Amino acid sequence: MSSDGPQGKAIRAFFEDPENENLFPNCPFRRELPHLHEFDAASADIILGHMLGHIIDHKAGQPCRNESGEMVSAINQDDIRDELRFVYNDCNNPRLNEERKSGADLDPADLDPYRYPEYHGFDPEQRGCFGADARAELMAEAIRVYMRNPNYLKTVAPNVATRIRAAVNPNPALNQITQFN
Repeated sequence: MSSDGPQGKAIRAFFEDPENENLFPNCPFRRELPHLHEFDAASADIILGHMLGHIIDHKAGQPCRNESGEMVSAINQDDIRDELRFVYNDCNNPRLNEERKSGADLDPADLDPYRYPEYHGFDPEQRGCFGADARAELMAEAIRVYMRNPNYLKTVAPNVATRIRAAVNPNPALNQITQFN
């Protein structure tokens, strides 16, 4: 997914549309959209994939109220939050990713969180997102990961993968564009 390609332009246009200006305002990646040209291709791809995850979550979700009482649309996260948090940490924990770049084969599931706390618990809250904003970040990231590496998500977070498929695949607003296997 290129920041200059059709998908990148469509994602930026979606968030620039006045109708959508209040969607996911606290997402740390949203403020990066106008600056995608300043990122390397891999980083821009992550940002665009994450923002596409927000769009899919919004379009596939059911109406619900956030902590402020506002009506939002989101995929239900009941009973899957632990899996969502594992995926978020595994894919975004800066310490874990630095160690992996140096060749270490680390899996947080195999590391005792008391002996190795630096490899656990990296959540949207560390990026300033709380409550409904944090839940939106968790789901957007899970969707991004599912699009990039479906086997990984189905292995480490099978209930999350099932929930995403159940929300997206039968949805007529999305199933002509994307399907999750």
